Amino acid sequence: IRFAAVADTHMCSKWQQKTYLHNFYDECAKEDVKLVLHCGDWVDGDYSAKRREHMKEVFVWGADDQAEYVRKNFPYRKGIETKGITGNHDATYMALSGTNILSKICDQREDLENLGSINAKVWVTEKCDIDVFHPADGSAYAASYSIQKYLDSLQGGDKPRMLLVGHHHKAFYMPYRNVHAFEVPCFVAQTDWAKSKRLNYVVGAWMFEVEVLSTGEIAKLHQVYYPYYQMMRHDY
Repeated sequence: IRFAAVADTHMCSKWQQKTYLHNFYDECAKEDVKLVLHCGDWVDGDYSAKRREHMKEVFVWGADDQAEYVRKNFPYRKGIETKGITGNHDATYMALSGTNILSKICDQREDLENLGSINAKVWVTEKCDIDVFHPADGSAYAASYSIQKYLDSLQGGDKPRMLLVGHHHKAFYMPYRNVHAFEVPCFVAQTDWAKSKRLNYVVGAWMFEVEVLSTGEIAKLHQVYYPYYQMMRHDY
């Protein structure tokens, strides 16, 4: 089974990396990947209530216009379906006006599917599940910390076969408690706010090929990491 994972595209941010996002979808098309899982923060949202300067960090304002921008500019490749969850930036519109911006985006794109808020379970076979998660914590001192604490909190019967985590803008793989856990990087360059907080942003994505047993266990996992290094300015 082949699929891919992206996260934190933060579209409408002045630091978005739209060209690299489209490049990755081109790679998915080349590798015959039919499913991409999005781990949240499709848009940069509206954090102006908490940080007044945030309105200067986006080039499209408001839920309607940001949703329209994503509908027109998020990669479309024939035969590829993208399924995903909302993240904390997407949820700013829910807090401000009760608007589910991901629903607005997906309503007019047949290739995009809203899986829900913050976390969702995707079944790639009848017995093999993937958890897609966008936590609400901050950046930890170690890349493994958030994944480890989350998996430690799960009872044995609740653990997924794979875990894909957004939000932290990091790239990391850790097999832990029989779960293949991944931090999924982002498609937004380091912002001025991130620099002030000394937060490093890793731009890239994952592509997977897994061999699944009839029991649902993953017998073999092959992951390919697609990193992008030179950030583009005003990549609108």
